[in-house]
Amino acid sequence: MARGSRRVHILSLSVLYQSIAIGQLIRLPIQWKQEFWKETYGYSFLVAIKADGQDLNLLVDTGASDLFFISKEWLEESEGLGACEASVYGCYQCTTDLCDARVTDITFYDDSCASIVPLTGNLTIGEQEVPEVKFGLVQEYSRSMAPHASLGLAPQPEEDEDDYIPLLDQLVMKRIIESTDFSIVFNPGNLSEGELILGGLDPSRYRGPMSFVPLKDGYNTWTVGLKSIQVVGNATPIPLTPNVPILVDSGATYFYLPRRVLEALMVAVKSTIDPTGRRVALKEAQCEPPVAFTSQDGSDVTVVIPQEVYVQAYDTDAGQLCALLLRESSQGEEDISIGQNLLRRYYLYFQYDQRRIGFADTIKGALQTQGKDRCL
Repeated sequence: MARGSRRVHILSLSVLYQSIAIGQLIRLPIQWKQEFWKETYGYSFLVAIKADGQDLNLLVDTGASDLFFISKEWLEESEGLGACEASVYGCYQCTTDLCDARVTDITFYDDSCASIVPLTGNLTIGEQEVPEVKFGLVQEYSRSMAPHASLGLAPQPEEDEDDYIPLLDQLVMKRIIESTDFSIVFNPGNLSEGELILGGLDPSRYRGPMSFVPLKDGYNTWTVGLKSIQVVGNATPIPLTPNVPILVDSGATYFYLPRRVLEALMVAVKSTIDPTGRRVALKEAQCEPPVAFTSQDGSDVTVVIPQEVYVQAYDTDAGQLCALLLRESSQGEEDISIGQNLLRRYYLYFQYDQRRIGFADTIKGALQTQGKDRCL
């Protein structure tokens, strides 16, 4: 998910060349938008849809498989009138008794949890009308960040119930798209604007050939193997178990690393970090060095991430601040994930049936960034 004089190298990946045809596609514009919830700031990839005629924004989430919306009744009861208007996701107003049906709990990567009930409704996705789509409705939410609505793009876990079939599988079953393949691409001239393409890819949006990295064996998520991490220009090795799994998660903003890896990386980066949020001054943010990552699998492929992407600017009541998008993982010593916002310079093509993710350089569009970027 570059401008400036310094760059970040991430993930040397195995190469595979293949000609891929375009089938029937659904194309959804993506916006990279800031959200604010209870003194906490964040950014999310959002796509707009309609559910039973109601306008909603959904988080594009490769880290989860579920499709769900926020209940208007629940959010306004818990947060007060106007909460739905304040949410970047909007709310779904349920008009049937089914909203009081059996609740299922969903646990996310960060250990937060949502309680949802299964419903069926008619969706407008892009320009496509899709009848009788199964989705969930959030009735409770246990996290400090804002409750969110989700377009889950991860494969369905084997233990999941039929009530929560991923949207991609439903679209294939209804013959609206031909496969569960999808791709995510951003405009290099404006990294806040992108496109989610359901059903395949658009070769006109990237400079070929595409390079593929296989998914790790034993994982039914978008997880690949990571061999090493190194700060460019610094010979100090970062301690890392070889071929450790790394999850590509478009629903996350940060690069999550085990504590010992994060601490070693931050020493090498030589950043001044506020322990309450790893905040840095704008001037300091412009001096962060690049970081190199190498995968365990196959031939080397370089994916470049500039420091301008792993330092994020936030507009707050106190003015603009910047934060390093690096955080400690809460899941264990061998648990790493990377938000796809850090990969926005690349066209990503997800193929679960082929068990691989494709990477390619995006083609520069006509839209150019206006003015001078400060941190993004």
